[in-house]
Amino acid sequence: MLITGIAAAMLAAPIVSASVPASTAHAAAAVSTSSYKEAVKQGDILAKVLAAYQKAISSGDIEAISNKYDGFTKQVSIVEKSIGKVYGASKRAAFLAKYITPAKVEKSRTMYEVSQFRFLNKILDRLYAEEEYETYDSDMAKFERLAVRTAEVKKAGGFKPLPASVTADLRMGEAIAAGVNLSIYEYTVQYSIDSEADLYTADAFYDDMNRYLKQTEIKIGHVSGRTNRTELLKEFVSPAKSTSQRIKYEIEQLRLLDTVYDLAEAGLKEEANAEFSKLEGLKVKAAEIKKAGGFKALPKGVYTELVAYEKELKDILAEF
Repeated sequence: MLITGIAAAMLAAPIVSASVPASTAHAAAAVSTSSYKEAVKQGDILAKVLAAYQKAISSGDIEAISNKYDGFTKQVSIVEKSIGKVYGASKRAAFLAKYITPAKVEKSRTMYEVSQFRFLNKILDRLYAEEEYETYDSDMAKFERLAVRTAEVKKAGGFKPLPASVTADLRMGEAIAAGVNLSIYEYTVQYSIDSEADLYTADAFYDDMNRYLKQTEIKIGHVSGRTNRTELLKEFVSPAKSTSQRIKYEIEQLRLLDTVYDLAEAGLKEEANAEFSKLEGLKVKAAEIKKAGGFKALPKGVYTELVAYEKELKDILAEF
């Protein structure tokens, strides 16, 4: 059988060697050498960055750790990419063991504390700017969940503990955030009373102020050092307690009058009169507290509002 056309031409052609051309082999070797050198270069940079990061960890200064964290983790990423370009699985494994593994141990060891520190700063920034402070509850709840997660990860991973000062600083920051938030509510209540004689606005913020007062006391209780706790209590808790006690019985009078009004509106005469009879006792208690505690007298406008409200209710009850 005759072989013609393309088949014949293929048979007639000289056999080409299957081996890689020398020029291609040299190029591949050059790329391999270049990748290896780059991995070594970046790995050595990481080793220096890691040493500086470990020094920050040893200092126990969470702010210093946070300041170095991004540069450190960026270099880890750079080295990982460099190693990925190195030819040979055994070489890549050796690079990973030498450079990446120790770096990732320190990253995992500190990443949750850095997250806590930064989130606390975010909360404080909002509070100091008095912007969206209504998000404090959800923000603090997120922070508390993060703190719990940190403890879980540390326990499961068996990481070497960080210096005690790191946790101490975080607890201090948490207490300060709670205290600043409390101060916003305390100031609102105090300003409503002393500058505007507005018991109604004070009433609207009063319960939250007392709720944050208790929360702040608890968080301060977790702060290390008696002196630190004493200073925090003096700065944040004492003013709020004073304001709370100073207007407590006027707030109770206002709320009692609201209750009487609601009962009267519902046509419950006996219940309304029974509640109304408690008013004098609250007035006496208010006077006693003011005298015993040496509290600054409330503006006359506060009592003018209460007296007017009381008179209105007397008229309503008299019509039954």
